[in-house]
Amino acid sequence: MNDIDKMDIRIYSVAVKDDNYILKNITEIYKSFKRIVGYSFIQVREFVSMDKIPELFIYDKESTLQIMKDLSLENWVKAFSAEGKIHLLSGFFKSRRQLDILNHEMFHCGVYQCTKNEPLIPKWFNEAIAYYISNNSRIDKMLSKEIIAIPFDKLKLWVKKDLLIEKCSLAYEIIKSIGNHFCNIYQAATVKDIVYDTWIKKDFDRAFIKHTSFTIDDFLEKWLNKLILS
Repeated sequence: MNDIDKMDIRIYSVAVKDDNYILKNITEIYKSFKRIVGYSFIQVREFVSMDKIPELFIYDKESTLQIMKDLSLENWVKAFSAEGKIHLLSGFFKSRRQLDILNHEMFHCGVYQCTKNEPLIPKWFNEAIAYYISNNSRIDKMLSKEIIAIPFDKLKLWVKKDLLIEKCSLAYEIIKSIGNHFCNIYQAATVKDIVYDTWIKKDFDRAFIKHTSFTIDDFLEKWLNKLILS
């Protein structure tokens, strides 16, 4: 028995007819999925301190349609995290990117655990690292040109006030690019240190400077210059 086999992995079913019961029929598919969850946990805890694997909820087709309607989710969404738990919609198991999707949501849950759900980590940083871990951090040349065209002072203000997602139609492309740039420079341990130090001192900007030696303004300027030259 290896470390993954020993992990406490709790997976529940959300079905219209029989709601929230723990899966008892351990099929080969279920065993294989538990290993993917274990691998995701091992990978993601390099980036953020995690005490335990989040509970996972698997939705059947009918319950997926209902939750997507209730939460106004886009039809491409295959999973989401909420209150430190991971919710896997029916399309998840048809995806070839199961581990990548899990890594993305696992990171969000790790931030939730580390900060005790206090809103200390900006959404842009939380999403930037999650996209990087999920191997979904690159953008194409056309979008790069559109991003460069945005006035830099406005872009900096949106990031510093954590209004990027609300204010900018290219927010997620920008966030992916920032995550890729950050993690190509710094180690996973730097992300972990920033998140943990933010939790201890309640100051993300200070933690960012301490562990990168750059202010957010300076970092964004270097990111944009790299984007211009790419």
